[in-house]
Amino acid sequence: VFVLSNVELSGNRYASLNVIPLEGFLSYRAEYVHQQVVVPYIKVGASVVWARQTSETGAAVPGTRTYYGRDLSLGLEFCLSRIDPEASRKLDRSVGINSTYLVVEYTQSRSVGPSGSPNLSHDAYRAGLRFEL
Repeated sequence: VFVLSNVELSGNRYASLNVIPLEGFLSYRAEYVHQQVVVPYIKVGASVVWARQTSETGAAVPGTRTYYGRDLSLGLEFCLSRIDPEASRKLDRSVGINSTYLVVEYTQSRSVGPSGSPNLSHDAYRAGLRFEL
């Protein structure tokens, strides 16, 4: 949920924006061997965003607007458990994490809607960790 509340514009005028995004996807990971060093993957999905705003006077703009999109992601996972197997075994025994991966991903999100509607398309690079239990 993304919220910008009572942003001052000028004088006694302000505006607010409330956004709720939802994304669903299917993914395929090309992992054929346990603790494979590099695992490529692809994700394909759809997104929906609900937005409600107030006007410059603070009065609500009637209705919640809905925007749709399609998403495509390509990424790589690097198995950190192969770099330090002893630390990986200790982590598995102490908290049950079998494998740890460093994840890097490129995502392309495109708006799907009638012409004239806001274009919420964007590209993003993401990085993070994935834990396999």
